[in-house]
Amino acid sequence: MPGGTCFGMALYFFVVVWDFNRRKGSLRIGLVSLLAFLLFNLSTAVGRYSGGRYLIPMDWVLLGYFAVGAADWIRRGMCFSGFKEPFWGDAQISGIDLARSNTLRIAFVIILFLIVGASLPLAERLLPMRFQPADQTEVLQKLELAPQEYQGTDAIMMKAIAIYPRYYAAGEGEPESAKQGYGIADYGRLIFLTLSPGNFGTIELVLNEAPPSFPDHSIVWLAGKGSGATTLADVVLIETEFGDVRYFSDAAMQESGPSQSKTPK
Repeated sequence: MPGGTCFGMALYFFVVVWDFNRRKGSLRIGLVSLLAFLLFNLSTAVGRYSGGRYLIPMDWVLLGYFAVGAADWIRRGMCFSGFKEPFWGDAQISGIDLARSNTLRIAFVIILFLIVGASLPLAERLLPMRFQPADQTEVLQKLELAPQEYQGTDAIMMKAIAIYPRYYAAGEGEPESAKQGYGIADYGRLIFLTLSPGNFGTIELVLNEAPPSFPDHSIVWLAGKGSGATTLADVVLIETEFGDVRYFSDAAMQESGPSQSKTPK
């Protein structure tokens, strides 16, 4: 992990723990809560399962604590430089002014809530897409493949973002997994998910050995054929900062075929 990222994470966790300590009056409470969060994410990384989605509410809570802690640090910095906080208890507020103030606060909270809810659909229109999709013709040209080789209804050609790559050697897999491609099988394969506008898929690339490198969140170009819940890739091209890297499906396969997971007896 780059040094700048480590420093940013350390600063983020420090501000969160600071706010825990300021609110609860005990540093241990902040550390215990943060430790539980880190241990859960560490267990998902070691076990390589997508359990992090169950902590999405906690992610928002931590962002809230970070915002309050950062505001407190800004306030303390301003006070250190000579800024004096106003004491609202000295102000004489009439009942009409108080009611008007409460109405404005309620209206502000409602508007803010609506803006936050509308931010996701609006972001798709206001923010430019960094990922540039490609049609089937561009994919075939990029992979230098003949169009007649992929004319069937089961032919799949795409440019996408590859996430969660996993390699299973022959005889390996998830023993209790019902997902196609992830169960124990008698052939080696690389499994990864693909994300692209309007498309989500599971890709299975038969390889006798693990690839030297297949970074997560890589942009990939691939061609293959659909087989049930997965796509059997014939060729996968990865865009890297050092150039394009191609992986071809190994021709030597078991008689059972790559689309059928078979548990060895």
